[in-house]
Amino acid sequence: MKKITEVIGAAAIWLQNYNAESGQEQEMVSYGLQLIKNLDNGIAPSLYDNILPEGADPIDDITDLIALDREALLNFCRSYQSADLLKTAEGAESLIKYLSHSFARADDIQMVSVLLRLLVLIDHNLDLNDDGWGFLLSQQQADGSFGLLSAEMMLMGTADRASLSSLMMTIEVLTTLAMALTATRAMQHQVI
Repeated sequence: MKKITEVIGAAAIWLQNYNAESGQEQEMVSYGLQLIKNLDNGIAPSLYDNILPEGADPIDDITDLIALDREALLNFCRSYQSADLLKTAEGAESLIKYLSHSFARADDIQMVSVLLRLLVLIDHNLDLNDDGWGFLLSQQQADGSFGLLSAEMMLMGTADRASLSSLMMTIEVLTTLAMALTATRAMQHQVI
């Protein structure tokens, strides 16, 4: 399995070479490069809000996560409140791992990424050798980006959408990997 630092390094090169045409793209590239720069200073990234995002419903039981549709689960995972709720729930780590494996079987890079990001926030014994992490790391393309449809979209003449899609997916995954790397570094310092 690739090392997280190698994957982040390849993504950094891809971002540096990305031809950002819109303001949104320029902001995303800047965010991604700043995220990588902050890793050297041990600054953990966060794309979470302090409240549940619009459309995210609080859950009564962690098994309710299984019944959520994709969009609701995505919103739930991006919330700090979800991490707070799951930190005290028995079996939450196992359920999040199960869900990440399930979405990995469906090749849903984005869902695996946000589920693993949530796992970083609730699991104090983070296992980067887990299959979910292996799946996420293996989704990096040769150019350093993430997203499997980029080449196909370019062949179909929709490279502009492919490029933006790859940028968004790369930033999503990069944020998760940066959080995981920051968490593992923090765990190593606690052990010493």
